Amino acid sequence: MNSLEKKFKTRLKKNELMKNHTTFRIGGPAKYFLEAKSGEELVEAVGLAKDDGLDYAVIGKGSNILVSDQGYNGLIIKMSNVGHRKLDDARLLVDAGLDLKKLSQFAMENGLTGVEWAMDVPGTVGGAITMNAGCFGQEMKDYVTKVKYLNSRALDIKKSQNSNISNIAQINSNNKFNKLIKGINNKQCKFGYRESIFKQHPEWIILEAELKLKKGDKKDIKQKIKEQLSQRSQKIPGKPSAGSIFKKYEILKGEKLNEKLERILQKEHPEFIKNNYIPAGWLIEEAGLKGKIVGGAQISEKHANFIVNLGKATAEQIVILIAIIKQKVRNELGIQLQEEVMYLGF
Repeated sequence: MNSLEKKFKTRLKKNELMKNHTTFRIGGPAKYFLEAKSGEELVEAVGLAKDDGLDYAVIGKGSNILVSDQGYNGLIIKMSNVGHRKLDDARLLVDAGLDLKKLSQFAMENGLTGVEWAMDVPGTVGGAITMNAGCFGQEMKDYVTKVKYLNSRALDIKKSQNSNISNIAQINSNNKFNKLIKGINNKQCKFGYRESIFKQHPEWIILEAELKLKKGDKKDIKQKIKEQLSQRSQKIPGKPSAGSIFKKYEILKGEKLNEKLERILQKEHPEFIKNNYIPAGWLIEEAGLKGKIVGGAQISEKHANFIVNLGKATAEQIVILIAIIKQKVRNELGIQLQEEVMYLGF
């Protein structure tokens, strides 16, 4: 029995199918699976995994990820810390595991505007900050003021200083562990389009964040949510998916586009050139791939930047579709798409 099993006993699940924990409803078994109910528990679980020589990964709602059919040979930690409270009239302190829908509801109930868009976005605060998620022209970067995170790599230093780091909880309670918990401000998060410093440093695990919203009228906020939900329902497919598969393509200053693409854009979508980006879904549709099926996976007929699970899709089939999309868009339109979805267990 290893340290993880001794500590978490029956709460630590073995060979847990990840298809039950991803919005794709795809994924083989994780060797170990644990729901961390607090930041302290997450810190302890990561430390014990390192002590046992196990790889680990942290997830939230399981959106924006594709787990291998073979699963994950290590520990999957699901963030289930969902604390949230007001700090003052406009600021909220929220745990990384808080569901975005609950964040939006809490803000609305307190007459705070800014995160209406999050009501129908699958995910958690931690994942949303990592990906700088957003829609309707707003992103997490617009409201995050501070983020507290665990630098899990520092646990390796602790391990070299202590022959056994199984007493992480004790170290933490003695305030000797605080150096592992860091705090950074908005600028230090280095937010970009679907990017942040946390994506660049996967060993940094978000624990909680401070958000600054704006005061608003509850009725207006509720109406805005209703309107945005209606708009999303017209675009978002109803079948299991990971969300957007690819990032929109950013047109760099002075970049010369493919002649065929340039001609189409100038004639049909000059706004793409003006705004310096091309929606990935439009590129995929233009390449004639909308609705294409591989096994149980399909490029959505509702929105081409979504790949949906028709019922029995495998991760391998999703990977094949992604490769087909990238190759055809590159060959026909001269654009190299970049995935927004992240891979786990490959």
